Amino acid sequence: MVASLERDVHVVAIAEDWCGDVVRHVPVMQRLADLSEHLHIRYIARADRPNLFIRYLTNGGEAIPRFIFLNHQFVECGNWGPMPLFCRALIARGKACGDVTSARRKIDVIYDSNIDRSHAVKELLALSCLSACERYE
Repeated sequence: MVASLERDVHVVAIAEDWCGDVVRHVPVMQRLADLSEHLHIRYIARADRPNLFIRYLTNGGEAIPRFIFLNHQFVECGNWGPMPLFCRALIARGKACGDVTSARRKIDVIYDSNIDRSHAVKELLALSCLSACERYE
C-alpha cells in the first residue's frame, strides 16, 4: 500500500533514542518510508524544537515519538503518537482510575504479543495515504 503512494508525504518525527515507544515505533515508520520513494521522514529532538513539540502534547504530557504528517504542499494532515490509539485510551483510562501502572503493564503485554506492530502499521498507513490524498480501505 505505501509503495504505491503517488504524491510525496513528509513526516516530521519528534523522537529520541532513550524512549521505549520511540524504539518500538520509529523503526515501523522508517520501514514504511523505506518501502516508498514518496514517504520522507525528518527526525528532530524535542529539545531542538520546543515550540513545535509543545503543540503536540499527549493529554498535556510530553510523550514521544510524535509523527507529524504533511502533504506534498507541506499542509499538516494529521499526527500520530506516542502509541496506537487504543493504547493511548488504556493510558487515559488508567489515569482516570488512578492506576497508570496497570495500564502500562497491559500495553506491555499487547506489545509483546504484537511483534509485527500491525496496530501501529495500520494507523501509520492510514495517515500516510490520507496525506498523499489517496484512499485507504
